[in-house]
Amino acid sequence: MSVDAESREFCPLGRLGAGPAVSVWFCILALPLGFGLTVMVLHYIRRVDGPIVMMDVNAIPWRPAYYGLGSLLGYLLWGASVSIGAFAGSALWGIGRRRASMLLFAVASSSLLVLVDDMLMLHERLPRALELAIYLSYGLICIAILLAARRILLAHEPILLAAALGALASAVVVDLLFPFELRWSVIVEDTLKLCGQSLWLAYFARLAYRELRLAAGELGQTPHVGV
Repeated sequence: MSVDAESREFCPLGRLGAGPAVSVWFCILALPLGFGLTVMVLHYIRRVDGPIVMMDVNAIPWRPAYYGLGSLLGYLLWGASVSIGAFAGSALWGIGRRRASMLLFAVASSSLLVLVDDMLMLHERLPRALELAIYLSYGLICIAILLAARRILLAHEPILLAAALGALASAVVVDLLFPFELRWSVIVEDTLKLCGQSLWLAYFARLAYRELRLAAGELGQTPHVGV
């Protein structure tokens, strides 16, 4: 296989070193430009305060810089899981490892779902019964992923995955059993949640690396970096 053919195989958007196609530019910029234009339109028809929507919450006057640092860290961890799952899933799909690819796409999708829920505080705004239904749906999604990809998951550090799910489940239990007025429960809940998010990211980042390394080895291009 020529170098140019290998470049197209591993970089389906175009040859390495070449400029991306117009469609690629559109895919990259559609979300940020679309969001910015939407906020601009809504701002000028006076439905929303555009600068407040766009700026960091800690830049709002009279708001201490340390507000929400735990939540911001959680957003970064979920976002990293989304990025790694989507990137590794796309790469594995392109070289025919469909089962591992679908698992990582499912991880990226579920992480994105929880990230949006956390950022917009969706389940916190719902009645208790609906909040329980949301938590139940997350549990069912996890069970579905575990059952569908059990061979891959059990072959790669299952204790790490069990620790991630256990920490996240413990955070949910604390949230449901202890009221917000008990300030210590908020710290305990969010600490457990951060532990679960970190373990979740670590598990699937290591799994993604393992699957990519196996795929590269089958193609005679095994990386020399260990993990």
